[in-house]
Amino acid sequence: MRRSAPCRITRPPLRLGSANNDVRLLQIRLNRISNNYPNIPKIPYVNGIFADATENAVREFQKTFNLAQDGIVGSATWFAVERIYAAV
Repeated sequence: MRRSAPCRITRPPLRLGSANNDVRLLQIRLNRISNNYPNIPKIPYVNGIFADATENAVREFQKTFNLAQDGIVGSATWFAVERIYAAV
């Protein structure tokens, strides 16, 4: 019996100015993670718009988990967000 590789969901990079459902998903996940890691600031408006508050939360998340602190949610940051979100 042949096993297939696990399905990996790829998400587009997100940055300041992005606006879509992936940003909203990111905001929800970061706010939940921040309950366990209070140094990550809450994003007050979960609206799918990657504004300053989202960028600040992303940078603090990246700092906390030893990622490049560029404020951009690329594949490494997405992977870490998903991994940490599943653990909290």
